[in-house]
Amino acid sequence: MSELACSAPVSAESKRWEYTRILMGAECRLAFYADGAQGEPEALAAAKDAFAAITALEDVLSDWRVDSEVTRLNAYGGKGPQAASATLLDATQRALAFAASTGGAFDPTVMPLVRLWRDARANGSTPDPAQWDEARAAVGWRDVIVDASARTIELKHAGAGLDFGGIGMGLGADAALRVLRERGFARAMVDFSGDIACGDAPPGKDGWTIAVGVGGAAQAVETVTLTNQALAASGPTEQAIDVDGAQWSHVIDPRSGKALTQPLVFTVIANDATTADALSTAASVLGRMAGRDLVRATYGARLIVEDPRFTRVFGAAALEPPHRDLLQRADLSEWQALGDAEGYRIVDGVLEIPAHGGGTLRTNELFRDFALTLEFQLAMGANSGLFLRAKPGDENPAYSGCEIQLIDDYHWGEITGTPLKSWQHAGSLYGAIAAPVEELEPIGSWNRMDVLCVGTRLAVALNGVMLYDVDTHALKPEQGSPFAERAAEGFIGLQRYGAPHVHDGVAARFRNVRIRELPTR
Repeated sequence: MSELACSAPVSAESKRWEYTRILMGAECRLAFYADGAQGEPEALAAAKDAFAAITALEDVLSDWRVDSEVTRLNAYGGKGPQAASATLLDATQRALAFAASTGGAFDPTVMPLVRLWRDARANGSTPDPAQWDEARAAVGWRDVIVDASARTIELKHAGAGLDFGGIGMGLGADAALRVLRERGFARAMVDFSGDIACGDAPPGKDGWTIAVGVGGAAQAVETVTLTNQALAASGPTEQAIDVDGAQWSHVIDPRSGKALTQPLVFTVIANDATTADALSTAASVLGRMAGRDLVRATYGARLIVEDPRFTRVFGAAALEPPHRDLLQRADLSEWQALGDAEGYRIVDGVLEIPAHGGGTLRTNELFRDFALTLEFQLAMGANSGLFLRAKPGDENPAYSGCEIQLIDDYHWGEITGTPLKSWQHAGSLYGAIAAPVEELEPIGSWNRMDVLCVGTRLAVALNGVMLYDVDTHALKPEQGSPFAERAAEGFIGLQRYGAPHVHDGVAARFRNVRIRELPTR
């Protein structure tokens, strides 16, 4: 454990104090403001007590410690009920409640699998199948029996073990913040290796400002201001192994026993750090859609999903030229209709695509290399598309250039009786690439699409999640001609596709259609 470190107050008026210490193998930072006549002696005493609260948790919950209480408990799996302290009982009951509410996506009995994957990372290989089966058999939160009145915990299976890695730092951050409040420092923030618990706002501020993102403040996906709330993130940002072209992260799905391969980082804002910690872990296991639903069902909680690949592709460097809004004129004078021309309109910056008829609304201008961002909203059962670099006058813009599919793939098959092909789902490159995940928001919600076209390169992201980044000339499309024979320059278009079951007559809406033309390489 490192020595207690402190920074002096920012000014005599603010009396801001900061202290850091290494606990549970990670840096824990306290930042708080004094009220009244409190000075350095009181601040130092409060910081020591806050760190001591975390140390007390570590003595009980750290499976890295051979002398911790949970290590001793884990040695008695399958040997009946074992006496447990109030701290271990409380942590176990909270963890089991999270396991129940997340359907096992968060599971404190994941320890056998954690040990197995730790060894795998050390060896640079995936686990042995026989050992993997044995570890999976020992995992199951329903096989933990807590008797609060008898003050005992029973692990029913030999080889079973509790792992509090999914909530340990959240518990620690909450405990430290609670101590600071009790010592009279309510304007406080605890940052425990990214698990952040915030108390009252700093003097003259609305709250504690936190940059969300693995790339630091310069590449933050969002900046949030928190007061009496907490934040935690989970995702494959460290300890990954690369085996046979797949990256296996340190995050494990307790239900399947497999380490996750998806690259997304899930940040949860909740009313306390323990809840944020558990929900972020569960959301990373469930994925963006189910994780979003889980977090939305929790009072006061919010989910932010980050895809590091999105930042790399659509970061500031690619977007330096100024952008133009292609819907800035309400008269649509910068566009022309191919096919049915009646019914298009722009209302308060939102373009409405009619649900009857067919055709394309295309730009008069032709584009070569560009970054494009737009937002779209689909009616139930609606079908549309985004045409890129399509040739004027060609019969099918999906094949003269290319089409990114925009479709209600939740209900299409049910409404039409026709199942979609893999490359017809939302975000897919029509006829060529199936979007690897379904990232469409529920009907009635706005979705954001980002596209980068530079030479033969095409990158597409939906709602901040990268779908693909490819060299189109290397593709072998199932439909249409090879991309090497398609236009390197053309119009941008929005598809109009008949949807007679749409009640309000509007199949799709678009807004903030913004383009940045890039220097041709």
